[in-house]
Amino acid sequence: MSLVGRFASRVAAKRAVFPAVCCLSSLLCALVAVNSASAEPADDDRTDEEPAALQVGDVVVTATRTETSAAQVASSVTVVTSEEIERRQLRLVTDVLRRVPGVDVRRSGGPGTTTSIFVRGGNSNHVLVLLDGVELNDPSSPSRAPILNDLTTEDIERIEVVRGPQSVLYGGDAMSGVIQIFTKRGSSGKPKVVGSGEGGSYSTARGVVSVSGDTGDLNYAVSGSYWSTDGFSATTEGGERDGYENYTASARLGWKLNEKFSLDSMFRFSDARADFDGFPAGNENDHHVDTEQLLARFAPKLSLFDGRWVQTLSGQFSRNERDTKSSPFVFPIPPIPLPSFHTQIDGNLYALNWQNEVRVIKNHLGTLGLEQQWEEADFATYDDTRDNFAVYLQDQFTFLERFFGTAGFRYDNSTDFDDKVTYRFTLGASVPELHTTFRSSYGTGYKAPSLSQLNPLAGGGNPNLRPEESQGADFGFETSLCGGRFVVGSTFFWNDVDNLIIGMVTFPFLNTNIDDSESLGAETTVDVEFTKNLRFSGNYTYTHTEAKGNPIGFLLFNGSRLLRRPTHKASIDLIWDFLDNRGELAANLLYVGDRRDINPDDFSATTADDYVTLNLTGRFKINDWLTVFARVDNVTDENYEDIVSFGTAGASAYGGIRLEY
Repeated sequence: MSLVGRFASRVAAKRAVFPAVCCLSSLLCALVAVNSASAEPADDDRTDEEPAALQVGDVVVTATRTETSAAQVASSVTVVTSEEIERRQLRLVTDVLRRVPGVDVRRSGGPGTTTSIFVRGGNSNHVLVLLDGVELNDPSSPSRAPILNDLTTEDIERIEVVRGPQSVLYGGDAMSGVIQIFTKRGSSGKPKVVGSGEGGSYSTARGVVSVSGDTGDLNYAVSGSYWSTDGFSATTEGGERDGYENYTASARLGWKLNEKFSLDSMFRFSDARADFDGFPAGNENDHHVDTEQLLARFAPKLSLFDGRWVQTLSGQFSRNERDTKSSPFVFPIPPIPLPSFHTQIDGNLYALNWQNEVRVIKNHLGTLGLEQQWEEADFATYDDTRDNFAVYLQDQFTFLERFFGTAGFRYDNSTDFDDKVTYRFTLGASVPELHTTFRSSYGTGYKAPSLSQLNPLAGGGNPNLRPEESQGADFGFETSLCGGRFVVGSTFFWNDVDNLIIGMVTFPFLNTNIDDSESLGAETTVDVEFTKNLRFSGNYTYTHTEAKGNPIGFLLFNGSRLLRRPTHKASIDLIWDFLDNRGELAANLLYVGDRRDINPDDFSATTADDYVTLNLTGRFKINDWLTVFARVDNVTDENYEDIVSFGTAGASAYGGIRLEY
C-alpha cells in the first residue's frame, strides 16, 4: 500500500478516538474552497515564500511553535545556521550539536554507529528531535530516543536548540529540550544547481548534488548525497577498519495558491550501513547494521480574517528500519558461546496536528492545537502499538513594551496510562538602558515508558513501570555592548525527574523506576568581533547530575553522577576572513570533561578521561561558481574515547570543491 494510503487507513481506523480532528480537517478544506474562490490573485512581484521574519537569526519558531522575534523569546535558544555548518564542514547533525552549549553527544565508534544526545544532563530519550516538524524519536528504540545516526547536513538551513522542559507544546519526549532541524527552501529567481565533491583520510569519498528554485507559486529544493569511508576500528582494541556508507535523498516543496492558502511538504529517505565490533575484544568479523529511514510531511496552511486566524493541518509519517547482523561470539560473564544472530526492528509513527494561531486581543497571540499520534513497533519477538491524543493551549504576550512571555498547558490522553496535565510559564524583560535582556522559565513534563520498556518480551521489559515526571526552571541574561560587537550571556538551570527509568543489576535484567534524578548547572556564551574580519565565539557548560534513591540500578547509587555526562564542557571558535571575504580560515577547540562510564569487559564503573580536540577548516572562493575547501580534524592526534573502549578518529585531513550555477 502507498504511503498516503497507509496514512489514510490509520486515520480512519482511529476516528473513534479522534473525531475532532477529522471534523476540523473537513472544515479546513471547506474554508479553503470558500476563500480560494474569493481571494484576489497573488501579486506577481510577491515576496519569497518564506517571510522576512523567518530569515536566520531574526526569528525562532521552535520555542513557541510560531514565528517569533528572537528578541522576544523567553526560552534558552541556540540557532546554528547553514553558513556556520558549511564553514565548520560538519557532515552529520550530531557533530554540529557537539558544539552547542548544554548539549552533549556520545557515539559508539565511527559515523553511523549508535549516538546518544544529552541536554542539560537529561537522558537521551528526554530530548525531542524534529526535522521540518517530523518527529525523529523512534517508537522501536529501546527508550524511544531520537534516531540521528545517519542524519546528514547538506540540505539544512538552520538548527534551533531549545533547552529546558518543553512538554507543553511538544509532549513527553521534550522533558529536557527540543531540537528542530529546518531544511532549505527554494529561493526566488532562476534555478540554482550546486554540486560538491570531497575526499580524504580513511579512504573517504563524499558527493552532493542539489537543485532549487522558485517558479512563482511553486518553490522547490531537491538534493541527493553519497558518502562512504573505510573508517577506523569501532573499538579501541580492534584491529580492522569498520566502514560506513550512506545514501540520502530529500525534497522540500511549497505551493502558494494566494495570500490565504499555501501548502508545504517534505520528503527524506536515507539508506545507510555501519560496521561495528562485537565483544569481547577481537570479535570483529561481519558485524553491521543496515538502517533505512523514511520521513514525510504534508501541511496545508490557511489564513483568515486578515491573518488574525491562521490554521495549519499537518500530517506526518516516519519509519525506521534497522537490520542487524552479527557473527558468533562468546559472552564473557559467564563464558557462554552465542550463535550468530540477525534481527530486524521496525518503528512507525503517524501523526495529525491541527494548530490554530489566533490574534484577537492586542499584544496576545493564542495558540491552540489538537494532536493525535499512532505509534507501532515490530520487534523480533513481539509487536506493540500505542495511541495518544493531546490538546495544547498557549498565550504568548507582551506588555509595557519591554516585558514578554508565555503561559500554557497541555492535556494528554494515552491508551496505556492515566490522563495528565502539564504546564509551563516563561517571562522575559528587555532593559535597553543596560543593553541587556533577561529570560526565565518554569515547566513540568510527563513521559510514559516506551513500548520496549513495558513489554515483558523485550529485554528488561517491565509492565509495572510508572511514567517519568519532571519539573525544571532556568534564569539567564544576555548583554550586548559596543554596538553588538561584544555579546555575553549566561543561563542557570535546574531539572528534576521523578520515577526515572533505569536498568537494575538483576538476573534477568529489568527496567525499574528509581526515586528521582537531579541536574543543575550554568551555560555561558561569549561572541566578540575584534575587527571586521576577525571573530571569536565560545561557550562553556557546567552540569552537575545526581541520582537519588535506594536501591538504584546499573552502576548508579544514591548521590552518584549519571553516566556519560561531563561536568565541564567548552567550545571555542576563531574565524578570520580575508581578501574581501573570498577566503576564510577557522579553528575550533573542543574540551569535554571526564565522565562516569561502563567498562565493557566486566560491566563495572569506570571513568572516561577528559579530552581536547583541535579542528581547522578553510575555504577560498576562486570565482562566482567555484570554491575550494579543506579541513584537518583532531590536528594534535589526540588519543581519546567518546565512550570507554570505543574508537575515535585520529588526525585526518579532507579537501574538495564546490560548484554553483
